[in-house]
Amino acid sequence: MTGSITASTQKKVTVPYSSLSRTIPAGGQFAAFTQEIFRDAATTDFKGEIRIQAQAGLVAVVALELEPGRAFTTMPVSPIAN
Repeated sequence: MTGSITASTQKKVTVPYSSLSRTIPAGGQFAAFTQEIFRDAATTDFKGEIRIQAQAGLVAVVALELEPGRAFTTMPVSPIAN
């Protein structure tokens, strides 16, 4: 799968330096923290949306949230209507 990954603020503004392309082989996987994906973007206290769009096919995504002193939870993931 080749696709794009982009971060946007809660006001739907694209975070500078947060757009990139990533290739993951069939049956492969990719895991990283937001700061690892967007090394040059200001994402330390990121609150917003991370959009993953495949050029073709389907992508399965799981998002997790971990805050110090709080519960470890899954975050909602929803398809984007074209």
